[in-house]
Amino acid sequence: MKTTEAEYEQNMKHRRRIFREAFRNPEVLAELKKHFQTDLPCFQGAAGSYDPLDAMRRDAYREMILFIEMVVGNNNEPEEETTE
Repeated sequence: MKTTEAEYEQNMKHRRRIFREAFRNPEVLAELKKHFQTDLPCFQGAAGSYDPLDAMRRDAYREMILFIEMVVGNNNEPEEETTE
């Protein structure tokens, strides 16, 4: 089944609304930051003994948190009314 551009746009607005509702609570983001240790520097440990995989993971977690904060804080899109 092929979706039209209007249906696709409506589905994406619905997904973004659900996403914003799920992550709008600041306690949720604080818990994610704490769990994934996104406030720490990427490289941990003594100089010369860094684990590059840990650095990669921590950097990826940080990027996801930044993405979530950007989407939740995006007020350019009006909240659409729902009939659900």
